[in-house]
Amino acid sequence: MAESISLLSMGKIVVHIGLPKTATTTLQMDVFPALPEERITYLGVCQPRESAVSTELYYQFAQAVNSGLGIEEVRRSIGRALDSSRTLIISEEMFTVCTNVSTWRQKLGFLQQMIAGFDYELIVTVREPAAALFSYYCEMFPWFNHERQHSFVGLALNDERMEIFHYGKLTGYLLSLFDKERIHVIKFEDIIAGDLSALALALGFSLDADGISTQDRNSRNKASGLVELKHERTMQDVIREKVLSLGIPPWLVSRVKPMLSWPLSVISKIKVGKARIPKPSDSEMAMLRAELREENLTLYKNFGVKYES
Repeated sequence: MAESISLLSMGKIVVHIGLPKTATTTLQMDVFPALPEERITYLGVCQPRESAVSTELYYQFAQAVNSGLGIEEVRRSIGRALDSSRTLIISEEMFTVCTNVSTWRQKLGFLQQMIAGFDYELIVTVREPAAALFSYYCEMFPWFNHERQHSFVGLALNDERMEIFHYGKLTGYLLSLFDKERIHVIKFEDIIAGDLSALALALGFSLDADGISTQDRNSRNKASGLVELKHERTMQDVIREKVLSLGIPPWLVSRVKPMLSWPLSVISKIKVGKARIPKPSDSEMAMLRAELREENLTLYKNFGVKYES
């Protein structure tokens, strides 16, 4: 159980939890670092991840939320860092991404333990769900492609990792953990258009929109019905896809694979170009939107954010 925190003379902590593919990189690169330093302290994540250095408190916070370890120690560090005249901001879309260590539900539970008792605001960025699901599928394709149920629509509707874009499930779980009046849902489409009014409401002060330029930093090359991914395909990927398409039994694959460890290690290094996957058809997207209609209505009823289905 989280230890009691005195709110006297303490400032506010704002946690932006994503969702992934909802202009999170835009906020982390273009918006949060540009906020007035006399009002806020941005702890991270800093972009690009591979070259930027976030603060030590961000790393401690993220590790605790992702694993559930060391929460009380990090809470004490947050308490020392909070100042009555400043707002601490942490942004991390991985808080809603399932890993081998924790599911998205477990991570949000750890986050609740982390910020319980503090003066907090929670920012959730969302996007039209069918488009968000496909963008996330593209981002996570190397992992999804290793599995036998690898169709986009099947994963979008049935995989736990995709449930974060089933907004009824997501908001229902958030409301079981956090105060509704402290949850701010902001649309990807507004952020990309430069409308930061909802963000200003979450932060509690007006923003100089003229001094902040937003853009979509994760657009992909699209041509002839195909989407080019960041992922480099290898000969091993080609063979895996062929095996999946032939319907070879998993028990046979697992029996043969150890005998081919050396050849597989060699072909895994042979690059064959950027991975390209077909865009969903109009009928597939329409079916997906119809399936998610009730989820969208729940989002609208709870937070006034509307997506047509």
